Amino acid sequence: METKETTRTVAQVALEELAMKVLLLSNRIEQLESKIASIYADHLARERDELQTADK
Repeated sequence: METKETTRTVAQVALEELAMKVLLLSNRIEQLESKIASIYADHLARERDELQTADK
């Protein structure tokens, strides 16, 4: 039979696991944001180069 202490411990473990998943997702989001920023910067640089070439 489960006691209140066991239930609280199971709930605590579940919360800790959820917190870890949130942290991992947060880190992944940061990685993706960085990658998107890099891709966009490359895109802007290519556009700038194309415009400079067209102006010559």
